[in-house]
Amino acid sequence: MNGGVVNPNAGAKDPRRALDRFLLLRTIVACLVVGAGVTIVALTENTFDAKPLYLLLAVSAVVGTIALTLTRAGMSPRRVSWGVVVADIGFAAGIVYYSGGVSGQFTTVFCLTIAAAAFLLEMPGGLVSGVLSSLCFIAFQLLEAWAVISPPGKSELPQPHVGGLIDAYMHASMFLLVGTVGGYLADRIKLKGRALQHAESALEQLRIDTNYILENMSSGVLVVDIELAEGNGVAVIRQARQLYPPDGQPLIVVLTNYASDFVRDHCFAAGADYFLDKMRDIALLKAIVADGQSKWTPPRTSH
Repeated sequence: MNGGVVNPNAGAKDPRRALDRFLLLRTIVACLVVGAGVTIVALTENTFDAKPLYLLLAVSAVVGTIALTLTRAGMSPRRVSWGVVVADIGFAAGIVYYSGGVSGQFTTVFCLTIAAAAFLLEMPGGLVSGVLSSLCFIAFQLLEAWAVISPPGKSELPQPHVGGLIDAYMHASMFLLVGTVGGYLADRIKLKGRALQHAESALEQLRIDTNYILENMSSGVLVVDIELAEGNGVAVIRQARQLYPPDGQPLIVVLTNYASDFVRDHCFAAGADYFLDKMRDIALLKAIVADGQSKWTPPRTSH
C-alpha cells in the first residue's frame, strides 16, 4: 500500500468560487431591486425618472465584471470582496437617491448590501458595511435638510411620520443590527465548516493509517484502545474484520479504561475477541497475545 498524506485544506471552500457565486447572486438581486423601482415608477405615475436606475444597474454589472477579472488575474478574493462591498454601498446610495431619498421606499436596500458583506467578509464586513450605510443615510438626511440635494420625486412622496433624528437612529440601529447578526452567523458557519473539514481530514488520515497498520500486521494480534487520537477503536475493529478474509482473521483485544457494560457490548458486537480493563486485566494481556500469535494463520491472499 502506498502511504498518503492528507491535505487539511483539501475540502476547504475555494474563496474564488464563493466570490463567483456571490457575484452571480448579486447580479440577480440588483436586477430585482431595479425592477422593483421601475414598477414603483409605473404605479406612481412616473413620480421619478427610472433611467438613472438602469444606469446604476449597468454600473453594478461593470463592477461585477471588474471583480471577476481581478480574481482571475490573481488578486486576493478577500481584497476584491472589500472593493465590491464598498461599490455596492455606493450602488445602494444611488438607488436611495433616485427613488426619493430618505423618504423613499428603498432605504432598506442598504440591508441587502450589509447582509452580503457579512456573508463575504464575516463580522468585519458586516460591521464596516453597517457603519458605512448608516453614515450614508445620515448624510442623505443632512444634505436634504440643508437643501444641498433634492432627490427626484421627493415632493411626491409621503413624508416620514417621525423626526429626522429618530428616523436616523432607527435606520442606523437596523443597519448595525443586520451587520452584527449577519457577521455573527457568517462567523459561526465558517467555524462549523472548518471543524467539519478538520473532522473529515482526521477521519481520512485515520483510515489511511489503520489500513497501513492492518495490512502490514504480522503478529496476528491487534490490541485496540477505545479512545484514539483520531477516531475510535470500534471503527478499527470493524475495519479489521472487513479487511481480512475468514481464514486469516486476527485476534482482536480491546484494552481500555472505559470498561462499562455498554462499551463492552459495543466492542463485542463490532467483532472484538477480548475486552480487558487496563486497571484490572493488564496481566492477562501477555498470555492472550502469545496464544493468539501461536494460533494465527496469515491470510492466503495478499491485500
